[in-house]
Amino acid sequence: MMFNLSRNHYLLLLVMWSGLILAWLFGHEIIKAIYDGNAFVFNRLIQGQSHVTFEEYYALYDTFIRLALTLAILLTLGSPILNWIFKVENRIKPFRLTDLYLFIYISLLCLITFYLGMQGYIDNNNWRIGDWLINYQAGFVRRGLLGEAYLWLWKTTATEPAIYVLLTQIVCYFSFFLFLGLLLRRQESLLPFILLIVSPFIFAFHLHDLQGGFRKEILYLALFPLFTWISITVSQSAIRSTTVLIMLVYPVLILSHEMLAVFLPYFLSVYIAKTDRSLKPDLLIGVLLVISIAAFYAAITHAGNNQHVEVICDSLNPHAVHHCKTEGAISALARSTEYGLNAVRDGIQNQGYFYKYGTCLLLALLAFVPIFNRFQFIKHNWLASLFIMSSILGTIPLFIVAIDWGRFLHIHLVSLLVLLLINPATDENPRGLIARAGGYIDGVISKGNISSLILYLGIISLLILYALSWHIPHTGMDEIWLHHLPL
Repeated sequence: MMFNLSRNHYLLLLVMWSGLILAWLFGHEIIKAIYDGNAFVFNRLIQGQSHVTFEEYYALYDTFIRLALTLAILLTLGSPILNWIFKVENRIKPFRLTDLYLFIYISLLCLITFYLGMQGYIDNNNWRIGDWLINYQAGFVRRGLLGEAYLWLWKTTATEPAIYVLLTQIVCYFSFFLFLGLLLRRQESLLPFILLIVSPFIFAFHLHDLQGGFRKEILYLALFPLFTWISITVSQSAIRSTTVLIMLVYPVLILSHEMLAVFLPYFLSVYIAKTDRSLKPDLLIGVLLVISIAAFYAAITHAGNNQHVEVICDSLNPHAVHHCKTEGAISALARSTEYGLNAVRDGIQNQGYFYKYGTCLLLALLAFVPIFNRFQFIKHNWLASLFIMSSILGTIPLFIVAIDWGRFLHIHLVSLLVLLLINPATDENPRGLIARAGGYIDGVISKGNISSLILYLGIISLLILYALSWHIPHTGMDEIWLHHLPL
């Protein structure tokens, strides 16, 4: 089965714009009709409050309509690019029915992610929104670059900064889902990757732990699969040009969150793996690396203090996040390294960090067993391996001073999967134990008897159990075992 985006995307755009126009024209009347019919139930369902005026609903509705219109414009303008991407993909490897199933699954998770992002906006969450609004109003401080840009946009357009945060989150997650999905569908078979696809730590990490998602590492998660997809699609010359562009952009990520400097070596490992060594481009990339190092040094030497917190929160009024000065990402600027060390020590001694994250790591690595032979790529490329190891070792200080172990683990696991998808689909990759097991399963199921039904249901049950019985909490305050569905 083939996708034909060029045939259908105009119809989809027409439906989207028709729906938006109808919502814009009649939304207020619908809200008023529902409100007048049963305001109490309406308020309880939407806001959990006993009384909210419909004017407040009008304001919230208008905000989301403007957001939807902005996204629709972006999608419309981006449609030719998406069309080109899918044409390139289909030319390299024709789309199959299994690809359709994969993208339906990814699309559902993507839609849920967008909904949860909007909930974070409505709640004005002091972590998921506040993390992005740190700015330079009290002087240069770590993590403040993007927040300063959002502040400028607010003053320029009179649109509250949290809207721009939400737009950034949506674009980043869209890129992450799209390009990781495209990397997966390039493989000869999805069977070896099925545990990774349904796992709670690749596509669904942020769905199980909202406070661990929608943070600035999604900038990295948006870029790395995109860069890797480009690296397996274009010529070596284009890869070198793209790497130069990444090296120019990456200081922006570091000045937005200094933690992201630790993961820059993953980009370099892909560059090393997909290009032959050439003195001039390699030297240029090495020189540009100095900019990221300088950005990292500038960030860690401007940690922030109580004055920064006060001024930043005041600069965001009347749109400051809840408890801006006492809780959340902005107030965390004033916390010292000693505070972080004590928090980690408490997590290890009283929250069972080693047990929890050791268990999570073992469960996560189980999903990599079917593609164990892919690790030969890392083993046989010593320079790429060196960069990968430098990133892993560079995370150790983060584990010492920050309690967000789940976030760091999530980033590394996603990065490892992306790296293992570098090699184009070949006959050799799917072979081995998992291929023989898949052949046996196909043989039993094809018989159509009671044994095949039991085997089929058993496999589905195990996948559901693996997907929904545990998760990687972003901090060790939460349990790893789930006793309810995450949403």
